[in-house]
Amino acid sequence: MTRLKVEKLTKNYHTLSGETEALKDISFEVNEGEFISIVGPSGCGKSTILNIIAKLIDKSSGNITLNGEEIKKGTDKIGYMFQKDNLFDWLTVWENVTLGLKIKKSINRVNLIKVENLLRSYELYDFKDSYPRELSGGMRQRVALIRTLALSPELLILDEPFSALDYVTRISVSDEIYSIIRKENKTALMVTHDIGEAITTSDRVIILSSRPSKIKKVLDIYYDEEYDTPFKRREAVQYKDYFNTVWKELDNGE
Repeated sequence: MTRLKVEKLTKNYHTLSGETEALKDISFEVNEGEFISIVGPSGCGKSTILNIIAKLIDKSSGNITLNGEEIKKGTDKIGYMFQKDNLFDWLTVWENVTLGLKIKKSINRVNLIKVENLLRSYELYDFKDSYPRELSGGMRQRVALIRTLALSPELLILDEPFSALDYVTRISVSDEIYSIIRKENKTALMVTHDIGEAITTSDRVIILSSRPSKIKKVLDIYYDEEYDTPFKRREAVQYKDYFNTVWKELDNGE
């Protein structure tokens, strides 16, 4: 089943000096349960695509649907994880993860039990009364994801979700977040500048050109079952081939 469909997406920016074409005829689909990554040169408009999907900015033309329907502004069917975890330091973990439910006036027994179960499943329940400043970077990212999952989104979009972490922590947290997304059977679309991150978490990698950004290539990713985490996949024979394929496409420029 197609969860997200993007058709001929175009984005133009208007300035005093004229019109700049940022995105040109971007078309792709994300199926239910898939994890897709978007990579491309710096400034090519990767995050712009996510922001348009989430209705944070307007498109110039094209069509985007979620489950066959037009996406409405303010929808809770899409969960967004930003570069920073955006946790409120003056709120406890519990208060942070239930904040979205409060805003949506969706605090009820079923949803609270769901949040409690998520915290227990991902080893955060013992920290529910702690404050974000008392947590490690990886734990903060797990809290941010659980806050997003509390609203039961049908699509997760992730914008460089690990970029604020050091390299070692980044790999570890990538494993944790990937595991949660897979166990919760969520559909995910991630933007990253890290090739290794893209090819170890994704079912497919969409490679963009420089501006005006177009899709250069879509790379299918497959690993044997024994390589069941992003960390383990870095040891697989295919890893080097996938890395080189993406690198060559990005290094070609246009």
